[in-house]
Amino acid sequence: MAEITNTNQPSQPLLELNNIDKSFAGIHALSGVSFNLRDGEIHALVGENGAGKSTLIKIITGAYTPDKGTIDLNGVTYNSLDPERARRLGIGVVYQEFNILPELSVAENIFLEAPPMRRFGLIDMKKRTQMATQLLERLGQGNIDPNEQVKNLTVGEQQIVEITKALATNARILILDEPSAVLPSRDLDRLFNVIKTLRAEGHGIIYISHRLNEIFELADRVTVLKDGKTVVTKDVSETNNTELVRFMVGRALTDMYPPADAKQGNVLLDVSHLNIEGTVFDINFQVHEGEVVGLAGLGGCGRTTVCRTLVGLGKIRSGQIQYLGNRAQRSPDKAAKAGLVLIPEDRKTHGLILNQSMRFNMVLPNLSQIKRWGVLQTRTENQIVQKAISDIQIRPSNPDITAENLSGGNQQKIVVGKWLLTNPKLVIFDEPTRGIDVGAKAEIYMRIRELTRRGIGVVMASSELPELIGMCDRILVFHEGRITGELARADFTEEAIMILATATEKSALPCE
Repeated sequence: MAEITNTNQPSQPLLELNNIDKSFAGIHALSGVSFNLRDGEIHALVGENGAGKSTLIKIITGAYTPDKGTIDLNGVTYNSLDPERARRLGIGVVYQEFNILPELSVAENIFLEAPPMRRFGLIDMKKRTQMATQLLERLGQGNIDPNEQVKNLTVGEQQIVEITKALATNARILILDEPSAVLPSRDLDRLFNVIKTLRAEGHGIIYISHRLNEIFELADRVTVLKDGKTVVTKDVSETNNTELVRFMVGRALTDMYPPADAKQGNVLLDVSHLNIEGTVFDINFQVHEGEVVGLAGLGGCGRTTVCRTLVGLGKIRSGQIQYLGNRAQRSPDKAAKAGLVLIPEDRKTHGLILNQSMRFNMVLPNLSQIKRWGVLQTRTENQIVQKAISDIQIRPSNPDITAENLSGGNQQKIVVGKWLLTNPKLVIFDEPTRGIDVGAKAEIYMRIRELTRRGIGVVMASSELPELIGMCDRILVFHEGRITGELARADFTEEAIMILATATEKSALPCE
């Protein structure tokens, strides 16, 4: 590995990338990208899916070798890093998908790579617990028991363990990749407090998020990538949401949420006194043709359980689900054939076969359309796949690209596209825009409105309150497995939803 000693100037950034290029099969993922991070700074990195953020992070952590450019770190210039050297030089990363062992304790996970040792190669378990306690208390998280199995922690607490693992390796630079995407709203303040503590200690933090409101709450500076190039770096105090969106997508998104202009028709879905496995209790609601019904509530409130049960993935204890006037089918396959489909919240686990092509994923639930006398019709297959790719604007448009090599936004479009090919009458979207950029969000919203104009009913479960307010005709709010209220469009406010989601009396809320 080439290495050039550099004079360390006091004003030199903690990390600096200079004119980084990276290509895959002749396609530029990064082209002349420059980026720097200072001590005690939260530097946000934003851009549409496919803009180059993930590639840049993998170059910083040593997973990829740049084709051109240099990396300045701790006063030394490198042509490239490898993962082990990056860790030794103080670079830590917390990915959206956690890398922890659920059966081990908090302390065991924190010191998995380098546990404190005693003589004869034995782990000093007492010291390990003490050190874990000190690290957690340093982050203001002393209520997390270092001896507790990680599987018993909340999602938010598991994320704190991931961050603490990085600190245990003396990371001075911490990369947080979509840290809030998997968190229920009640854990966000806890995460933000930890991040601010790290900044106060002098750590440099690269913060990646599609939630622009978080950028303005946390970050000091923001860098926008688009099409593998650096568009701009600005102090957060000198920009705004509208400007950032324009930098990211190349245009102003003045109409993020299309108008609710569909005509509502007959009842498609009628849920009556539904009880599910002791987690959902006495649920009643209807969905009409051309209507978007939102399901709101805090994490664990039951909305995802309801979504899954509607297509036969949950066990009904009592009550009834009627679809098109008949008892709903009790398997996903039969439900889909009848016209009731689910776009799941976890596209990677439940929505796609990642190591298969875009074509394979789209065709899988639509084989009946392209078979004749039991033989697949290649021409028909190509026609319907190309039409779907064009309709939902997947980029790149090559149907033989594997799903795992596409951005999160394009992966979500594949999931949406494959189920729309089945010509559904009712579509259930569970977290339809989780982890995708603002441009892809706008396209998903437009597609949902197009569905309603065709008389298709939509159920939308989401933890994003602005999304529900912008897209829904009615919102049902869940709390601990029960519907605590229904809001009409005229009554939509974030406060009204949260009062119902927390079962809090309005009079008990603090005054502004």
